[in-house]
Amino acid sequence: MRKFRLLFLVIILLLTVASSVHGETEELIIGDIVVKGLARTDPQLVLKHLPVGIDDQWSAETEALIGQTLFETNIFDPFSIAISTEAMTGNKVRVIIQVEDAGYFMLHPYIYVFYLVGDLTESQFTQRIINPWGNGVSFSVGVNWKADDFANDAPGPWQSVGFDSLGANGSIYTYEFRNFEEHKKFNQRSFELNGQRHKLFMRHFINPN
Repeated sequence: MRKFRLLFLVIILLLTVASSVHGETEELIIGDIVVKGLARTDPQLVLKHLPVGIDDQWSAETEALIGQTLFETNIFDPFSIAISTEAMTGNKVRVIIQVEDAGYFMLHPYIYVFYLVGDLTESQFTQRIINPWGNGVSFSVGVNWKADDFANDAPGPWQSVGFDSLGANGSIYTYEFRNFEEHKKFNQRSFELNGQRHKLFMRHFINPN
């Protein structure tokens, strides 16, 4: 009985090792990335911006990360983004990214109308000039004309200008200058603030694999 149990454990161990080795050989690796559909943007900019590259692991999570990264650039038509793969030699796959440039002033008409309505309800108007030279740099301007209402949650008026730029490995750099007036109330007293504000920040998408 003891020998039988020992033999059984050895068989289970061998099956586990074999399964592990088989799983490792089935792991898919990115062998190539192809970007299609762009007319204004250099495909190399997309390849540089992606947080994944050649020889990285390919999985459903990797595909989702690429899709989210492209969506968050805000320079492509979000409804045009499609990702597929085709087999290469061994366990490598070619990743094919289909994406189209957005218009100069809107990502998509539906999205533009949605944000325009939101802006107007807040007594403001903002506009981006999207990637005009195809190098990943976009510009923005904005104006808010709400004044003298002392609403703490929606101060104004203000005027703003700024830009955002795609960097390498999933990074996006944003700068904004705002000239503002704020009318607020605190303890039954009204306060007026005037000044300029500079805002610089970076967003970064990280490949978890």
